[in-house]
Amino acid sequence: MLWYSDGSVLQANISLNAFLTRIATKNVRAGMNWFDLWRHDFKVWWHRQGRKKQDFPLFNKQIMTIEGHFGSGLVSFFVFTRWLCLLNLLLTLFWLSLVVLPSVVHFNYCNITQPFYIRNLLDGEIRP
Repeated sequence: MLWYSDGSVLQANISLNAFLTRIATKNVRAGMNWFDLWRHDFKVWWHRQGRKKQDFPLFNKQIMTIEGHFGSGLVSFFVFTRWLCLLNLLLTLFWLSLVVLPSVVHFNYCNITQPFYIRNLLDGEIRP
């Protein structure tokens, strides 16, 4: 119902409950193809993650303890250090999967004729 300034009431054609029921029962995903479904589900997931706003759980308890004792200035250093460590871990995984693993798979081990010596790792010389 809508109230006017003179006190009269305007009756709506649809009651509020019927309107809300019709909106609530509308299936948004019913007419979507697989790509639109994936995109819709990703958007819903992304918005839910954005509302959580939680830090990465690695070392959270220790960082909060440090913040309690030393303040937020020192905590920002440790948060940055945690971020650098995670970035280093990610880059290591990329390096291993894109450089080391393919070279190990495609290396010809049958052509090795000399034995392995630990000293070769230090100076790079080939000894008989």
